Amino acid sequence: MQYFYHNMVRKYVTAFAHLFSDIKVQRTDRQNVLLEEVRVPIIYATKSKMFYELKQHPMDAPLALVNTYLPRMGFFISAMQYDGTRKLNNMIELKLEDGSRLSYLGVPYNFTFELSVLTKNQDDLYQILEQICVQFIPNKTITIRELNGLERDVSINLDSVNLSSIFEYGEDEQRTVSVDLSFTLKGHFY
Repeated sequence: MQYFYHNMVRKYVTAFAHLFSDIKVQRTDRQNVLLEEVRVPIIYATKSKMFYELKQHPMDAPLALVNTYLPRMGFFISAMQYDGTRKLNNMIELKLEDGSRLSYLGVPYNFTFELSVLTKNQDDLYQILEQICVQFIPNKTITIRELNGLERDVSINLDSVNLSSIFEYGEDEQRTVSVDLSFTLKGHFY
């Protein structure tokens, strides 16, 4: 077998992260005057990794550090599963831009992404959640350049939204609220 690597998982991870790269939280005073707008960073990490990093901050200034660390989003691929319902005829051949031919249209896989959102208060969480949920009805289609000259529309489904408990570590630490979202990206391997 000849070596090949088409970077498909990396392309799907990048495309998924890009969907959430422009999420913002606005903070206002009681008269609804805008005080600040914060862009919510997204990283490739599990929820437990984000909690671990949050707990690593020194205890002498927890409020200042929590304010700079939160809100934050983290995501990772939790599963990949073959999807035979999307399998196409193997006899179809495509000609790519570079003149090469693709003798099959890919092996369909479903990639399960888990996205966790951590905030210091519920209003921030609800702002982020609303900006995410309106994008998926219950799915969103994006175009990804998979191979040289081959672009494919890829569907991403929002499968579930689970609001988590409020976490309180102690009297001297800030509470953290979170939500976990599960998505399925319908991709292909070549």
